[in-house]
Amino acid sequence: MAVTAAVGGAFLAAWGFAVLYQVPWVNTWVAGLVGAMAWWVAATLGGDGGQGLGSDFVGALTVGVLAELAARWRRTPATLFMVPGIIAFVPGLKAYQAMLAILRGAYLKGLQMGMDAMLAAAALGLGLAVATAVVRPLLRSGRPR
Repeated sequence: MAVTAAVGGAFLAAWGFAVLYQVPWVNTWVAGLVGAMAWWVAATLGGDGGQGLGSDFVGALTVGVLAELAARWRRTPATLFMVPGIIAFVPGLKAYQAMLAILRGAYLKGLQMGMDAMLAAAALGLGLAVATAVVRPLLRSGRPR
């Protein structure tokens, strides 16, 4: 039940950011589906219950793959689906809690939380980069020249 609610929330987050970023209306639902499917894959296949670096990487990899496929299908740039789809994975709360801990004088705890946030952001970037580096050439190789 919790995974279903999280997937619905991920759909709404991705769809909402697609609207906010003025993605063409016909593509907003695709961006929402990319975000929801990536969240589901991260929660079920991430290996750590939807939390941690493994889930962040798997989720970002899924966003990248689905965004590239959707871009080919809809004949639009992949970033229209990639940016809204990855928003739900951004470790904003971790970064906020790290800054708050440092301001309260808990320097070691703040440093640890800040490193966790930076590693999560790195896992997201790596997942998107790997997906783009692998999928985009595969999709181009199928095109007639």
